[in-house]
Parts: sequence; structure tokens; C-alpha cells
Amino acid sequence: MATVLAAAACAVAVVLALWSARATSRLRAAERLATTDPLTGLANRRQLDRVLCAEGARAVRTGGDLCVAFVDLDGFKAVNDRTGHRSGDTVLVTVAAAWSAALRPYDLLARHGGDEFVVVLPDCTPEGACRVVDRLRSTAPAVTGVSAGVTAWRVGDDPVAVLDRADTALRRAKAAGGGRTELAD
Repeated sequence: MATVLAAAACAVAVVLALWSARATSRLRAAERLATTDPLTGLANRRQLDRVLCAEGARAVRTGGDLCVAFVDLDGFKAVNDRTGHRSGDTVLVTVAAAWSAALRPYDLLARHGGDEFVVVLPDCTPEGACRVVDRLRSTAPAVTGVSAGVTAWRVGDDPVAVLDRADTALRRAKAAGGGRTELAD
């Protein structure tokens, strides 16, 4: 009888372990879907908000630098209009891969929407962030230029304020003809 009970207990343990592994796998897949842009594989806005909050808190706590760049592909609409949306998607995927490879492992590249990206650069000064964006610009496909706005996290900031400042600097870069980086005031 004890042998039968032990065998049954082992069988139940195996079933529970398999069920737990499947549940864990499904949970990871659901989290990946909730935090990743499906086209580029980059972080999406939900993940960007999470990381920006955490990195902002860390920068304030440690007194470290944190910069954010809002980056836009110049003339991207013309790529879609001229060659179709599939070609535009290919440009976005190519840019995402090239830029991801050009960043440090702890930097975050997120697709904000359309042809706009946000780069979160912990432990990076504004001048250093401008150099990073220049490096990203050099890897962009020839069919499009790159404009960017860069800002530093300031005490009292929240993600919305930082993104708004970087976006304002990006709009200044676009208004000045594009293909450039502007540092926020």
C-alpha cells in the first residue's frame, strides 16, 4: 500500500511540476507580449514607462546621470508613400537592429510609435547622449535621416516631463531642417 501511495504522490508531483512549468512559460510569453513592440522586438511604451520610472528613481537616489533621447526618422512617410508600408516596416526593423547593437546592454531602446524611438541612457551626460545619438544616426539607412532631442533627468522630474522636454527639443531639430540633434533647455 505504501508503494502505491508513494507512486501516486510521485505522479501528482510530476503533473504539478509540468503544470507549473507551462504556467510559468505562458506568464513569460504574456509579459513579453505586454512589453514588446511586435514589429521591431523593441520595448514598447509600457516598458519604456516602467524603465524610465525605475531609472529616474535610481538617478535621483544615487545622484547619477540619466539622459533621454527622442529620435525620429526624417522623411519616413515618403518611404512608405514611395515604396509601400512593407518597405517602411523593413526600415524600422533594420534601424531597431542596428541601433540595439550600437547601445550598451543596460541602455533601453523603445519604439514610441510610428517612426519615433526613445533611448534611455543611464549614467550618461547630455554631451555623451548627443554622441550616442550621432552614432545611431550614422547607422541609419540612407533612405532616411535622423533627428533627435536630448534631455537630462532633473530632480523633481517624472517620465512625462522628461519625454515632453526631449520631444520639444526633437521638434526644434526638425524645424531647423532635420538631420540633427538638439539639446533641451
